[in-house]
Amino acid sequence: MQASNELSDQIPAGYRLFFSTTGDLNSDGIPDEALIIKGTSADEWKENTFGEIVDRNRRGIMIFLSNNDYLELKMMNQACFSSENEEGGAYYAPELDLEIEDQKLSIIYRHGRYGYWWHTFRYQDGTFARIGYDRHEHRGPVMERIISANFLTGRIKTLTNINELAESEEDEELSEEWTRINQSPVPLGIITDFDELGLEPYVD
Repeated sequence: MQASNELSDQIPAGYRLFFSTTGDLNSDGIPDEALIIKGTSADEWKENTFGEIVDRNRRGIMIFLSNNDYLELKMMNQACFSSENEEGGAYYAPELDLEIEDQKLSIIYRHGRYGYWWHTFRYQDGTFARIGYDRHEHRGPVMERIISANFLTGRIKTLTNINELAESEEDEELSEEWTRINQSPVPLGIITDFDELGLEPYVD
């Protein structure tokens, strides 16, 4: 989705629009807008392991909230996401996506057959705070582990497939475990690198 021309004009110099999404984030019934932006420095075009020259400029996020009859920039973090052209090892690099639903912003990473994970943010007390983290780990069609953390309650739910011979979803045998976590909601504006943001030392 393309951002409106008015918002595109507010993207800082040295960056371009990568993609955007809309939805209500401040519970006023009016669509707000979140933009993923990407650096444009020629110095960040690098050679990858296949000998290809690829764009390694980092990406960031801008969030505009409705304020009467216009959208106001409320948060910008210019380089918290790695490039879409990072090395993916034996598989491609995770794909970044955004969703806005129920007044919450989800920053999602999809990694094909290996699963997906997302960070959930909610606008509260003038900032976008990370209130949740969910991770689904797969082995092809088979789920190996699901982790769901709630930073407001301080609890983590972990579902683990204990059937190592499972070949499909029907073969999965899930065990459930609840643990506590002492980790406060992190403001989106201060996160320096989402690649390093999980539940350490509890996960990864």
